[in-house]
Amino acid sequence: MLWALIDSIPNANRSEQEMTEPLLAKLSRLPIPRVARFQRELLDCMDDLLSWRLWEAADIVHELPCSGDAFADFRLWIVAQGSQVCREVMRDPDSLASIPEIARILRLPRPWADADYPHFASLGALAGDAFDEILAKMEPAVAESVDRPAVFDEQIPAYLKEPFPADYGVDSAVHRRLPMLSAMRGWSL
Repeated sequence: MLWALIDSIPNANRSEQEMTEPLLAKLSRLPIPRVARFQRELLDCMDDLLSWRLWEAADIVHELPCSGDAFADFRLWIVAQGSQVCREVMRDPDSLASIPEIARILRLPRPWADADYPHFASLGALAGDAFDEILAKMEPAVAESVDRPAVFDEQIPAYLKEPFPADYGVDSAVHRRLPMLSAMRGWSL
């Protein structure tokens, strides 16, 4: 469900602005249980992307430590890039270096504008927005009798349960774990 909808958006239109409207339109035409399934799959994918190695890669891309919220937005951006990119990044976070948008962002002069950061915060709320649009199309008495699926109110997982790695952010370890991203930043040992 998640990937069928995300992958239905052409690769050239993967920006937050260009994806939000068509995704919302598609979701709001679905039955509520399928919209809830989309959200459940999104939350599960966000959990799968939650790793110290990917967080370290996000720190490299942002060129500063990412907060939990910034890391969540970054992971939503990865999901928005499609199933193939997401699977590859899950397997190897250093593969972010092969994404043209990451290369473009890393070439931008600092400081970046908010719009330059790889994020897609609205993806996390689209299913809830679609639910609201579905209810708005119903007779008021019917809409009042529809329970909001609990999955729409679950928070995107933001922090790892595993302990912080002892060598997190240590230059030699970062270069070894994420050589392509480090090279893109011009970092070397």
